Amino acid sequence: MNRIVLLPAFVALVVATAIGGAAQNAPRQTTWTFDSLEKIGGLPVKAEGNPKVIDTPLGKAVQFDGVDDSIYLDQHPLAGAEQFTFEAIFRPDGGAPEQRWFHLAERNPANGQLVTLTGSSTQDANARFLFELRVIDGNQWCLDAFVSGPGYNRALLLRDKLHPIGQWYHVASTYDGKMFRSYVNGELQGEAELAFKPQGPGAASVAARMNHVNYFNGAVRQARFTPRALTPDQFLKVPRQSAATAPAQKAAGDYLLFAGSYTQPNATTTSASKGIYSFRFDSKSGTLAPLGLAAEIANPAHVWASPNGKYLYSVTWQSPDKMDTVSAYRIDHKTGMLSLINKVSAKGDLANQVVLDPSGKLAGTVTYNSGTFTLYGVEADGRLSEPFYTDQHTGKPLSPRQPGPKAHGIVFSKDSKFAYVAELGLDRVYSYRVDAASRTATPLEPPFVNLPAGSGPRRLQLHPNGRFLYVNHETDSKVTVFEIHEGSLKALQTLSTKPDDFSGNNSTAEIQIDKEGKWLYVSNRGHDSLALYSVDPGKGTLTFVEYIPSLGRTPRNLTIDPSNEYLFCANQAGENVVVFRIDHKTGHLTPTGSQQPVPQAAGVAIVKVQ
Repeated sequence: MNRIVLLPAFVALVVATAIGGAAQNAPRQTTWTFDSLEKIGGLPVKAEGNPKVIDTPLGKAVQFDGVDDSIYLDQHPLAGAEQFTFEAIFRPDGGAPEQRWFHLAERNPANGQLVTLTGSSTQDANARFLFELRVIDGNQWCLDAFVSGPGYNRALLLRDKLHPIGQWYHVASTYDGKMFRSYVNGELQGEAELAFKPQGPGAASVAARMNHVNYFNGAVRQARFTPRALTPDQFLKVPRQSAATAPAQKAAGDYLLFAGSYTQPNATTTSASKGIYSFRFDSKSGTLAPLGLAAEIANPAHVWASPNGKYLYSVTWQSPDKMDTVSAYRIDHKTGMLSLINKVSAKGDLANQVVLDPSGKLAGTVTYNSGTFTLYGVEADGRLSEPFYTDQHTGKPLSPRQPGPKAHGIVFSKDSKFAYVAELGLDRVYSYRVDAASRTATPLEPPFVNLPAGSGPRRLQLHPNGRFLYVNHETDSKVTVFEIHEGSLKALQTLSTKPDDFSGNNSTAEIQIDKEGKWLYVSNRGHDSLALYSVDPGKGTLTFVEYIPSLGRTPRNLTIDPSNEYLFCANQAGENVVVFRIDHKTGHLTPTGSQQPVPQAAGVAIVKVQ
């Protein structure tokens, strides 16, 4: 009697135990939040390059530079799953055309390896899941959801399903036992039948493929792995404030930002750039949103906005006929597009900067190959007059390292009575007396001051009080402070811009001072940083504070917005424009989390929307 009763109970217990054991071994839903570089999802993180934890409207996220940043976790969260949903919340910031930004890889059952070694190279040959993206025309992207293993291999790549870069998105791939599907913000992108088989244990790489190629430029906030097929209403959600689904052309913002670029950096190199790109900038959130190509033009290496914000000016660098020009554009504040007003001769080869004086009545340009400084009148409608003054620099270089006249920078005094020009190739800074009303210019006597041989003065900034001039040296990576007396210059101090122990190649590019005259920034190309100095307003002298990563390679231009709250850094080789918030107490720059791709990024100008 007792045996008959106990036998069914024993069988039920065995079945329940078996089911419980199977449930314990089955994959569970796992969520990873990218808010640390120590642990993610409870797993230790192995970081390579210099990924950073940043604050975003969605919370903390990890940002990657698209060059060599990546992280690795020793878990394949979908191992053993017969069905799956693979989700992630991320922000693509453009850059390289192909980026493999989330990779789950099975270890080779035969040898335990995650990648296969073939000669001197590695191949991505193991069973795997991938989220990839394709960057289209520099400002859009499409998803490539990919899964591969024994007997199956499928990519869902739909190049007509395009989305603006620089915004937050939710992406997902699912498999319900028959159909493999991909989604962006819950909208189906593509689907196909798939004979999927569960994958074995492995690991995950983020921001690069497991074999360290195809790096990702952007940020990742969250990922979730579910061992069943979810429907879109069950997906993770991107909070509304991210504006992830808003079309780029409807982006809100109280400023317009224009980014120049290099369409052909040198005679043998081309880029994806087509000219000047425009963006909306929201000063409340510190975010940029792309508007597109504002003007098609060859090598607009430097741009400058008129004081009234109605016009934009650009140089054309290395034009095909070696007759470079300076162009004037009218700004459409509704669309961010530019319409050409006129263009005039730069009076030399390789025009590299255009600057307007504070009155908006004078414009100046310098040419690198020709070593000239030229002035123009600016008419009431923004039009540039023909050149009324050109000074051809001459002289013997102070150092055999220098090539001869190579003019590279201009700054006007606040009262528009003086102009100062950096002459890189002769190690000089020139001083001119200028008159906007009569459109005349006269070199001071003496016309220039010498800097140390081989220093290579490149760009200049005036202290807001007008008493001090700051000049960064391209060649020897230093910055010099000058005292100004009736237009004449007297050197006060010279400091290095790079760490003493940095042994790599470095050259400075740009210099900026905040509008309160408290903090000075110099960009280092090579060290790829911004050197920060505090400024003594009485003496004008500098004290080094820290080095701030530029979040991209070769920081070429720095610009501070009219509100004095943000600094924009254009990284040429990094091909992006990065937004930093200025801490007025410390001078420190904190990334807002917003960066936008610009092919071969160069000069930046920003105006208030009217």
